[in-house]
Amino acid sequence: MASTINDFAYDVFLSFRGEDTRYGFTGNLKKALVDKGVRTFMDDVELQKGDEITPSLLKAIENSKIAIVVLSKNYAASSFCLQELSKILDSMKVQGRFVLPVFYKVDPSDLRKLEKTYGEAMAIHMANSNPNIDKWKASLHKVANFSGFHYKKGDVYEYEFIGTIVEEVLRKIKLVALPVGDYLVGLESQKEHVTSLLNEVNMVGIHGIGGIGKTTLALAVYNLICHQFQDKNIEITSVRQGISILQQRLNQKKVLLLLDDVDNEEQLQAIAGKSDWFGLGSRVIITTRDKRLLTCHGVERTYEVKGLNNKDA
Repeated sequence: MASTINDFAYDVFLSFRGEDTRYGFTGNLKKALVDKGVRTFMDDVELQKGDEITPSLLKAIENSKIAIVVLSKNYAASSFCLQELSKILDSMKVQGRFVLPVFYKVDPSDLRKLEKTYGEAMAIHMANSNPNIDKWKASLHKVANFSGFHYKKGDVYEYEFIGTIVEEVLRKIKLVALPVGDYLVGLESQKEHVTSLLNEVNMVGIHGIGGIGKTTLALAVYNLICHQFQDKNIEITSVRQGISILQQRLNQKKVLLLLDDVDNEEQLQAIAGKSDWFGLGSRVIITTRDKRLLTCHGVERTYEVKGLNNKDA
């Protein structure tokens, strides 16, 4: 039971001008992210009406690890987008958050110098005596100096450009495989079998003698399906801490929980004994040397890791 816990509800928050990119670039970017298992927030059409950010949108910003700001031709014409950008930059002050600007068919210098459509938009906001004008200018200048992505039509296929962004997001959220260690012979077939069991039930036990490869198999299964879950990589060093995490942080979320090397019933009952702690679709993988623990706990599906057979040898 190792690694870290993720407190963010979303991996990525998308900020964009709807009329510019919703049904084109930003929509395609969202699909590419979701296809890779990245939890992505993209607002509904109704949320961008008016000038003020709704509480639900503000909460989404605060609960996202990365904000991707798609700075398109008419982004600054929207006071809503500028308010959103300011909130995003404020939220970046919290450790562990990132802002990735995408300069979509605009140049970063347009934002810094307030030229072209960005200069025109800010002139209109000034004419309307908007009290936030200075903060908006500072926000545009700040985001223009961030390291990001610059798309110019004709330089590269748009799908390739989107792929580059997705790769960077995956690096930042560290959605990578847990180290499996020494490769277990026959791992692929065993991994497929355990995964098929998890498709049938929400809790699977892996048992076998010490050193046979239970943890290796469990980690391989974890790596295969972890992208489907809201929270993963949970470090539990004691029963008390485990109960606290489940009650306070994981309550009713769709989680993937790996309990490695369980050696007593109290441990298992305390950590995985309350099914109503977990949200719909959650999965629990348990490894132990003692199959009786799994039987006593009512684990419906179990898998025994055995030594090599003639086929695997």
